Amino acid sequence: MRRQLCRLLRLRETLEDISHLNFLAKSAEMRELELVAARQRELALSVRADALFMLSGEKPEREAWRMKRAEAEICSWKEAKLGSLARARKPSVNRAREDLLVRRLDRLQTEILHDDAVRAERTVQDRREQNRIDDWFQGGPGRRNRQQK
Repeated sequence: MRRQLCRLLRLRETLEDISHLNFLAKSAEMRELELVAARQRELALSVRADALFMLSGEKPEREAWRMKRAEAEICSWKEAKLGSLARARKPSVNRAREDLLVRRLDRLQTEILHDDAVRAERTVQDRREQNRIDDWFQGGPGRRNRQQK
C-alpha cells in the first residue's frame, strides 16, 4: 500500500509541477503583452509630443506633422490591440491558476495519506518488534534456566 501511495505521490508532484510551469508560462505571456502595450502607449505619447513640438516651430512642416500624427495613431491602435490580447489571455491564466491549486490540493492530500501509511506501517513494525522481544524474554534462556533448578 505504501509503495502505491509513494508512486501516486510522485505522480501528483509531477502533475503539480507541470501545472505550475503552465501557469507561469501563461502568466508570463500575459505580462509580456501588457508590457508591450504599455511601451506602445509611451511611444504614442512621445510621438504626439514630437508632433506638437514640430507645430510650435517657426516654420511648421505640415507633412512631417501629419506623419508624426499618423505614427501616434498607429501606436495607439497597437496599444489597444495588445491590451485586448492581454485581457483575452486573462481567463486562460485564471484557469491555469485554478488547475495549479487543484493539483496542489491533490498532492497535499496524497502526501497526508502517504505519511499516515508510513506511520501506520512503522507502528505495526514497532509492535511486531516489541512482541518478538516479549516472546524472547518470556520463553528465552533465562526462563529455561529457572525451570531446570
